[in-house]
Amino acid sequence: MEKKNDDTNIPEIFFTNDWHEILRGNLIPGGEFKISYDTIRLPNRRMIYQGMPSWSILAYIKFKENGKIDYKTLTVGQEGIVTLLFDIPKDSEEVIIWFVNSDESGGADYDSNYGSNYHFPIIKR
Repeated sequence: MEKKNDDTNIPEIFFTNDWHEILRGNLIPGGEFKISYDTIRLPNRRMIYQGMPSWSILAYIKFKENGKIDYKTLTVGQEGIVTLLFDIPKDSEEVIIWFVNSDESGGADYDSNYGSNYHFPIIKR
């Protein structure tokens, strides 16, 4: 079994509240990485239903331009910086990410680099 990185060595992509995207470390096929996302980037969908937050932010990801799209829930009703871990498939060509914030109203807001999505290089060994 391949050994995973310990938490201090996992590459991380920061999506900051001042609209910067910062990659620290190298994205390696077969490895993993973290996304740290500041929810202030998508502040508009914050509906409360029966006293509970009814909004979420999903992180969408694919590893090839024409590849399969996957997603994970980044947060449900939690403000601030949230972190999520992803595995990188061995046949990855790049990491492509975008985010969607929605709530019970049925509307959605996107953080997708104006529809181009965020692209990060994979380092082939």
